[in-house]
This record gives sequence, structure tokens and C-alpha cells, in this order.
Amino acid sequence: MHIRPGLLLATVLLSALLTTTGEAVELPLQGKSRIAFATVEEAKKLLATPDLFTKSLSRFDKQARLNTEEEVTDEQFLEFAASHAQAWTPEEIERLSPVLAIISRELEPWRPLFPERVLLIKTSGKEEGDAAYTRGAAVILPARVAQRSEDALHRLLLHELFHVASRYQPELRDPLYAAIGFEACGPVATPPLLVDRRITNPDAPITEHLIRLKTGDQELIGAPILYASVSKYEADKPGGFFRYLLFRMLSMEQKNGVWQVRQKDGKPVVFDPVKLSAYTDKVGRNTRYLIHPDEILADNFVLLVREQPDVESPQVLESLRKLLKK
Repeated sequence: MHIRPGLLLATVLLSALLTTTGEAVELPLQGKSRIAFATVEEAKKLLATPDLFTKSLSRFDKQARLNTEEEVTDEQFLEFAASHAQAWTPEEIERLSPVLAIISRELEPWRPLFPERVLLIKTSGKEEGDAAYTRGAAVILPARVAQRSEDALHRLLLHELFHVASRYQPELRDPLYAAIGFEACGPVATPPLLVDRRITNPDAPITEHLIRLKTGDQELIGAPILYASVSKYEADKPGGFFRYLLFRMLSMEQKNGVWQVRQKDGKPVVFDPVKLSAYTDKVGRNTRYLIHPDEILADNFVLLVREQPDVESPQVLESLRKLLKK
């Protein structure tokens, strides 16, 4: 990432404003919100606390993350997740601070989006397949991911911060989702045949929205779901849970005013939206990360905040701009 002289000066000034709460180094994020490099104790406490994500985990979720074919209890998973918390090194804090300073500056024109304190947690990555993710008011970065280029970290942190904002600004979620064609339908229950195979995304652990897609004379109504391509986790195969990941839409229908999953011969009806041009016509073509409206919007948020020119679907960014501008 090329840092212009003005931004470099801002970074230097911000570094002079660093404060310490206990042992956690904090930086300004947006308005009254600050972002803190979590201590190991803070990280373990958050990772060991049950939340919507951990309460949504399926049998496959827990077995795949612990790489075992044995049954895994909720308590065992929480203990496992917490065990992978790591301390930030001074070098890592020094490396990430200029990126966070730039993000803080970029967020100034936008409406307040974040809780008072956002945690930045470092882990080994083994608890979530070496992927960056969020839980509560925390962004979790695997150690390996924290070594990426400044530009890659800039994009990634903005993406993950959007998930925190979406979680803490529920009144914005429906209009934001509507900007890419998703409408609220209430919580979608996972069909019994897929309950044990569901793969839960910590950034979007539940589904409460659907999308209507016109294909010829037919209208398909779907709600996104991730699930495993096999019925049982096989610990001896490489690749973790990502190698099994399937993204599909559950076909939805309304009965007596309630949305539910369509069934055929006792099985849930699913379809692959990625094969339908109607899907990208609605959600836009600014990203290929299409597994959930929150992921689609997070990538568009990155483009919006970074003022990315020449996107394929500028109308999506314009809709977000209207909703998020001060």
C-alpha cells in the first residue's frame, strides 16, 4: 500500500495518541469508538463466551473445527476456541497501527457504525480454518493472516468491520440487505435432513432474509444456506471444513403468512443461485463472494469506503452511500 505524505503524518499523529487500557493498546476507530489489540486474557474470555454463533453450531461444525469424528459438546468447542488465543507482538501492533489509522480516517465521513470498543484478537487460526472472522464486537485475525500485505489487511479489516457494524446496527440491516434484493422473512429453520450438516459462518450465523429471482416465467424464492457435501466429517482427510462446503439456496414458500422451506418427497428443495444470472443481476457484480447478503455487502463496503472507481455495479455502492452517509 502506498501511503501518501498526508496520511503518513496522520498516522504519526495518531500513534502519539495511543492509549493503554490495562495491557491493551487502543487506537481511534470512528467517532467515540476505539479498536483495541486484545490481551490474551481478553481474547480467551470472548472466545469462551457463548453467543449466537456458538449456539448455532451443528454437529459437523464442531467436529470439523476440532478435526474429530467424536461428539463435541458446546463446552468443549468453547474451550478449544479460547485455547488458540495469542498475544500480539509489539512488531505486529506497530505494523497494523498505520493501517488502522488509515481506516479511521476513511470512516470519518460515514455515520457512526460501531460499539464503543472493538477488539482485535489474534489466534493461531486453527479454531476457524485459518480464516479471519468476527464474534460479537471482535475481529479475529489468525497469526498467518496478520502477516499479509498492508493493502490486503486494509481490505480485510474493512470487510470484517462491516460485519461488526451490521451486528450492532440492526436497524440498518434490513435496508442494507434490501439494497441487494434481500427481504426480511424471519428466522429460517434448517431442515431436519441438513441440521447435522449445516456449516455455520461466524460472520452471519443465522438466515433471516430471502431473495426473489425471476428466471423466465418462473420465480424462485430462496434463503442462503451453507452445508457439508457429506453426512459425516472424516478427520483423516485434509482441507478441514472448507473442502466440504456447499453454498445453496433453500427454496422458500409462504403458508399461513409464515415462510418455510419447500419440501419434495420429504427432502428440502435447494438450488444453486450462482448458476443464475438473475442472482448477480440483483446482488450486483462487484464481488464473487456471494454466500450471504452480509458477505456481499461487506465486500461492497470495502469498495465504498476506499472510493474504488469503475465497479461493475455502481448502483449498489450508491445505495449503500445513501444509507451510510452522515
